[in-house]
Amino acid sequence: MKWYEKVAKSKPPKDCLYYHILVDGSDQRPYAAEQSFEHDREGVLIHHDDPDDYFRGFDKANYIFRNKIHQ
Repeated sequence: MKWYEKVAKSKPPKDCLYYHILVDGSDQRPYAAEQSFEHDREGVLIHHDDPDDYFRGFDKANYIFRNKIHQ
């Protein structure tokens, strides 16, 4: 897969889940493999145009998902 070889620099498994990432302070929305995620312990709002597309609110520490996709 050409995309995988070019973009997936860390070579995560091809069958893992990928998610859009909202980049703080940018309008970018790249993909990232689930295995590369780390828990955000800062609990701060991000500056991006699209959080309302995914979240219904922010409770002073965490974003609240609009729809629960999987567990």
